[in-house]
Amino acid sequence: MFAKSVIGSGRFLRMPPTSRLLYYDLGMAADDDGIVEAFSVMRTTGATEDDLRVLASKGFVSVLNDDLVTYIADWSRNNLIKKDRYHPSTYRELLVQITNGTQVEPTWNPDGTKVEPEVRLGKDRIGKVIEETNVSSCAEPEIGSTPPVIGLPLNDGTEYGVTEEQCREWSELYPAVDVLQQLRQMRGWLLSNKERRKTKRGISRFITNWLAREQDRGRSGHSDGERRETHGAVSGTGGGQGQPAKKWGVPVVEL
Repeated sequence: MFAKSVIGSGRFLRMPPTSRLLYYDLGMAADDDGIVEAFSVMRTTGATEDDLRVLASKGFVSVLNDDLVTYIADWSRNNLIKKDRYHPSTYRELLVQITNGTQVEPTWNPDGTKVEPEVRLGKDRIGKVIEETNVSSCAEPEIGSTPPVIGLPLNDGTEYGVTEEQCREWSELYPAVDVLQQLRQMRGWLLSNKERRKTKRGISRFITNWLAREQDRGRSGHSDGERRETHGAVSGTGGGQGQPAKKWGVPVVEL
């Protein structure tokens, strides 16, 4: 009924409260062309002609004749009336602008047709916007620009890409393990055992189980080569010709 750009402006709020109230009363009593008999409204509400003069001096209304028939200047901003509901004013012939002494039609729409918005969306454009929205909402998340360190074959023919960040995290969790080397061994094992490859959901568990076993082996303090060397020393084959045999890595000296 009243545009906020009008009643919220400094020009409007600087007026006396009685003038502002009269503006509201005039707007409520106006016809579809924004014309109202201000004298009847003032007599009913107790407003004075001074209040009307303030509205006129600020450009909110225009008094059209001596009977105080008044036009609300911002009517087209306050109200958009559909053409099928529009009823012409009985004072419409008074609704003119004086430009260089010539009577001309007002710049606002006298037929009461709905003002078109500045940005229109036709049916074809609305469908396009909806389609673009659906496409963008269903789009796959962007993959980081950093390529994976290594790929592990999966049972569906794709590969699980291991990132550098994952390698760093596993290195912290399994400090006794050369994570990258173990990942290479996993890839070789998966390539050789196609029927035992893992799913996308199971590959993470496969990796952590593998690294955990290697971590447990590393805690013994011996590599595979050291264990083989120790085993040979105990069985009497660890020392070479002319060298004393070793037990638990320590030379055995015969007395």
